[in-house]
Amino acid sequence: MNLKSLLLFALSTTTMHTILISQDIIYDEISMGAGYENMLFYSLEDGLVGEAPMAGWDLSFDVRPMGSTANINCGLGHTLYPFGSLDDWDTASLENWEIPSPYRNDHSNWSVGAFNQGNDPNDGFDLGWGIYDIVTHVVTADHMYVLQLPSGDYKKLAILSLASGVYTFRHANMDGSEEFEVEINKDDFEGKLHAYFNIENNEVLDYEPDANWDLLAMRYLGDIGDGVLYGVTGILMNYGVLTQQMDGLTDPFVDGEIDAALLTDDINAIGSDWKSYSMTAGYSEVEDRCYAVSDMSGNLWRVVFT
Repeated sequence: MNLKSLLLFALSTTTMHTILISQDIIYDEISMGAGYENMLFYSLEDGLVGEAPMAGWDLSFDVRPMGSTANINCGLGHTLYPFGSLDDWDTASLENWEIPSPYRNDHSNWSVGAFNQGNDPNDGFDLGWGIYDIVTHVVTADHMYVLQLPSGDYKKLAILSLASGVYTFRHANMDGSEEFEVEINKDDFEGKLHAYFNIENNEVLDYEPDANWDLLAMRYLGDIGDGVLYGVTGILMNYGVLTQQMDGLTDPFVDGEIDAALLTDDINAIGSDWKSYSMTAGYSEVEDRCYAVSDMSGNLWRVVFT
C-alpha cells in the first residue's frame, strides 16, 4: 500500500520545555482507502476515532455556538459561484451567464468557507451569504449562488437564514425542479465542528465522531505555489489545536526547539507538504521535519510522518 491510501505517524508526548523531550513513542497508521475514499478523524490521545466517505457530502455547516460558516466539498471538485439577488431565484437561468470568479473554502481557517467569500470587508456584519442583524441576532440572506457539482450539473442554492442556532437553506435544479428547503439545527450536533449535507439525497449527515479529534486527513483544495490551487490530500487541524513546524532536524524524534510564539492555529499548518512527489520514486516523506502539536486537551505532542 502506498502513500495515496496510507498515512504513517510516529507520535511522542512531550513536556513544555524549550527543548522538546521525547517520552513514549507511539507508532500508528491510518488508511484512507483506495483513491482517498475516506476522511479520517484522528485523536493524538486515542488514535483513529472516526471516518466518513469523502464523496458522501456536498456542503458542510459550522455548528459551533458562534459559527456561521458554510463550505463546499472542494476536495471532490465542487465549485461555487455568486449568482445575484435572491429575488431572482424563480427566474435564475444559465443562459447568457457570464461565469464569475469562483468562491472557495479558506483552508487556513474553519471560520471562512466558500459561502463567506465576497463579503464587504468594511462591514463587520456582512458574513458573505447573509447579513447579521445586531438587534435580532439573525443572519438573513441577501443573494443566491450556483453550485457546480463534480458531475458538471448545476444547482441553485441560497442559505436563507441562521436564527436561534438553526440554518435554513434552499436548493433546486436550475429549472426550479426538485426544490427543497432544509433546516439544520446546531443542537443536534452539540460539541461538533460541522454538520454535512448531501444534495442528491437531500440528507443531513452526522459524520463527526462523538469523541474528540485533533487531526483530519482528507482531500481539499490547496495552494501549491504562486496562488495555484490544486486538489491535495493532507492533514487539517481541529478548532483549538495548535502546531509548530520544525525543519532541518538530524533526528526529528528528539531534535528541535519549540517557540510558543510560532505555534499557529492555521488549520492547514500541517497540510500536505510533509510529503513530496518524484516522477521516478513516487511519494516520500520529508525526513528532517516534525510538528509540535498542542491537542484539544492542551497536551503537547511531537508528530513525525514516517
